[in-house]
Amino acid sequence: MAKKKDTRVRFLGGYAARKDLLGILSYPVGYDGSDVEHTRFFMVTPEKWVHRPIEADVVSAVFEDSANGKCWWLLDKRGVVHSIRPSGLAQQQIADAGTGPGKFGYLSSIKMIEEKLYACGYRRQVYEYTSTGWEHIDQDILLREDAMGYSLNDIAGYAGVLCAVGNEGEIALRSGSKWTMINSPVQEHLYAVCTDNQGRFYAAGANGTVISGDASGFVVLCSGGDSLWDIEYYQNEIVVSATSGLFIVRDGKRVPFDKPAAPKHVGYKLSVVDDMLLSIGTDQIFALENNNWKEWICPDNV
Repeated sequence: MAKKKDTRVRFLGGYAARKDLLGILSYPVGYDGSDVEHTRFFMVTPEKWVHRPIEADVVSAVFEDSANGKCWWLLDKRGVVHSIRPSGLAQQQIADAGTGPGKFGYLSSIKMIEEKLYACGYRRQVYEYTSTGWEHIDQDILLREDAMGYSLNDIAGYAGVLCAVGNEGEIALRSGSKWTMINSPVQEHLYAVCTDNQGRFYAAGANGTVISGDASGFVVLCSGGDSLWDIEYYQNEIVVSATSGLFIVRDGKRVPFDKPAAPKHVGYKLSVVDDMLLSIGTDQIFALENNNWKEWICPDNV
């Protein structure tokens, strides 16, 4: 009897475009231990999971639904942006991103902020997508090609203001067209950043670190414990994701998510759309809506 092919995947992240449309990044378990750069990208509705194989390590995804049409934007670590539209798949290399002579290194995050696309990464690269392509907007903070260890890992913002966070607690704030490196209260790597509805930023990272602030400065909300991989502002609470599960930052402490209690799972990435919170773990995906948790089960893992 022929051995059944291993179709299982490990989830790497994703994005909730709508309550009934998810984009999920995954890596085939069968490739474990290899150097293969590959992503299985799922476009998920309640009825079906449709996937596209992409021969690259995709690190971040976002969905656009605007006057320009509907499009999934996927960023791979080498600075190639893969766009998936009803008409098909296209690719665009961000010229200065990636590795090799004259390149500034890997990228880490793509975000849609006020209907504009931004990407950030190694050596404090930050790009904006314009009518002429991907353009540097990092002239005040971009480091030289020989700078080592510096990376902006995530970016968030609202009208006219961007905040990017990165390794060794770095915080870069852009107001209008001017970037400023903000004095950070921590030296831990910061992996994710979000904003609330009042213009305040929240970032999470290594050693259970959570900070908040704005142009006037940042403060530590809590620290200690395992690393926090993602952060979202959801229904007036700061939600963080760790390998040990989901938590809320409340009164200077990290407490287990209790609105209602989250199913036990290995936490990793978060996404919020309307009143739905999506938790993408390495092996399971759960969504909270109307006070109920529901698991989205990938058919490749059944």
